[in-house]
This record gives sequence, structure tokens and C-alpha cells, in this order.
Amino acid sequence: MTGTRPEKVERHPRWTVFIVSAIFFGTFMGLLQPVLSGSPTPWGGRVLMGAISGSLFGAGMTWFISRWWEDAGGYTKARSLQTALRKRRLPDDADPQEWSALLDLQEVSIHRARWYTAILIAAAILNTVFALTRAAPELGLLPWFGVAIFAAMAIYAPFETRSRRAAVHELRKGLERSGTPGDEGASS
Repeated sequence: MTGTRPEKVERHPRWTVFIVSAIFFGTFMGLLQPVLSGSPTPWGGRVLMGAISGSLFGAGMTWFISRWWEDAGGYTKARSLQTALRKRRLPDDADPQEWSALLDLQEVSIHRARWYTAILIAAAILNTVFALTRAAPELGLLPWFGVAIFAAMAIYAPFETRSRRAAVHELRKGLERSGTPGDEGASS
């Protein structure tokens, strides 16, 4: 059989990511919520509410991370892409066609980054409104914690985007130097 089969995309088990992130965020929120809230709700109820909200956040993170892995072609390729972006150097065995497609996806993601920043700013504003109006007094200081986290992420996001854009640009230059398929006689 000489036909080419599409490469099977490696999948990292989502359940593993979900369980780890739900335990992490559930435990974090389960402990943080009772400490920061001055609520008359029994301590056990606050722990339960924190664990539920943390687990829901963990589920969202699972979806986001697994989608990123799938876009990159699997867990191993996603890690390879992350390493290449951090080091700003292509792997030695980089297939120019495959890496060009991966970098195209990164450029789409970079283009969407301003919307992610807008969502983080909106979340910081919403938490500020909750904190100032005391709309949910049972949350105590938790809205202020949300303001700090979302504001910090909104401030950091443009710097990370700029860095990623520069890394993608350098990786593109590396692809051009290595020669993409079909460029053999173009630059003589």
C-alpha cells in the first residue's frame, strides 16, 4: 500500500488534566474561600463552594489546554512548540511544512490575544464592582483577590503576546533559512 495515511494525532488523556487541575484549583479555592470570606455560612459549606468553583475552573482549564494540544498536533508536539518558542530555535528535525502550519496557528492565537486581554479586564472590572458594591457580602475579600489576579493577568498578557510574536518571527526566519518545500530554485 503506497498511499499515505494521515498521521494519528497523539492525545494526552483529558481526564488526567481534569483531575489534576480540579484537585489543584478545587483545593486552592476550597481553602481560600473560607479564609477570605466573612460569611456566616458554616466553614464546611464554604469549603464545598470553593471546591465546586475551583473544579469548574479546572474543567475550563482542561478544555483550554486540551484544545491547545490538539491544535499543535498532540501533547508531544505542543511541548516541542513551547520549547521552540521559549528558546526561539527550531528543533533539529523540524519539518518545514509542519512547523509552518504550527506557526500559522500561533499567529492566529496572537491575533486573538487582544480579546483574551479584554476578557481579563472585564473580569477585573466585574470583581471590582462586586467588591465595591458588596453585592455578594458572603464572598468577603474574595472579589478583591479576583481584582488582583485578573488585573495582573491583564497587565502581563500584552507583554507575553509581544514576546510570543517575536519568537514566532524568529522561528519563521529559521524556517526560511532551512528552506521550505518548493523554494529550492527560488533564491539562486
